[in-house]
Amino acid sequence: MESTALRRIVTPDDLLEYARTLDGKTLQTLHEKKDFTVDVKGDSLIFVPAKRGARRSPVEKKHLQVFCDQFSEKISFSPGDYSEPKAIATALRSFNASYTLTLIAMWTLNVPAPQKTKDHVAELIHREKTTGLSPDEKAELDHYMELEHGMRLALARARQLLPREHEECP
Repeated sequence: MESTALRRIVTPDDLLEYARTLDGKTLQTLHEKKDFTVDVKGDSLIFVPAKRGARRSPVEKKHLQVFCDQFSEKISFSPGDYSEPKAIATALRSFNASYTLTLIAMWTLNVPAPQKTKDHVAELIHREKTTGLSPDEKAELDHYMELEHGMRLALARARQLLPREHEECP
């Protein structure tokens, strides 16, 4: 198993899939409370600030990947936390982190873990307590526990920042 891939809290595919469910809904940035909408075109997100109405440059999947990796490490909803390192600054050049962080916060609140994953983790926990796990299985379970901790932190912060009505979107 690739440890960096496993540590990801949210993936570009998660965001793209979730954004497709928000078609036409007005969203609001977490800190400055600016209205915007999000469209999906292929494997890119397009943010449209309500005030200006002009579409921003598409955010390609490869840029979302860099951002998602950074979010998984930082678990921060503060846009200023994503100005460095250079890789993230390059990836964010074509869009504003505020919009993507809003989308991540909403995804965190509204998209539960797949039942298959929940069942697998429950099975690993049961086997750890009864028959024991192989070293690879133990590492996998430890990873899931780290992920769960990160998700709980992100969820708590998202609840603080998002208006109540976003918890029910879509």
